[in-house]
Parts: sequence; C-alpha cells; structure tokens
Amino acid sequence: MAVGDRTAVYPNNEEKLKQLIDYVTKIGLAASIQPIDLEDVFIKLAGEKL
Repeated sequence: MAVGDRTAVYPNNEEKLKQLIDYVTKIGLAASIQPIDLEDVFIKLAGEKL
C-alpha cells in the first residue's frame, strides 16, 4: 500500500519478509521494519476507501 513516498507491506511470513528486504536493498532502495501502529491501521481501513 502506498503512503506518500513510502510503500507499506504487511507480509504474513517471516521468510518472505527477509526475502523482500534482501531484494529491496539489493536494488538500492531503503527499507525498514516497524511495528504496526494505530496510524497504519487507520490508513489500511480508511485509506483504501478514500
């Protein structure tokens, strides 16, 4: 899901998350892992409908 200039990804599996981070950094993009917070939940629920 795109949020401004970021893309939020909600993987359902730790191995897929590791693969994604490896790929993103390999192609020269920045990546970070952050816990889901209330803003993420709001954007996920309301943002799709806006």
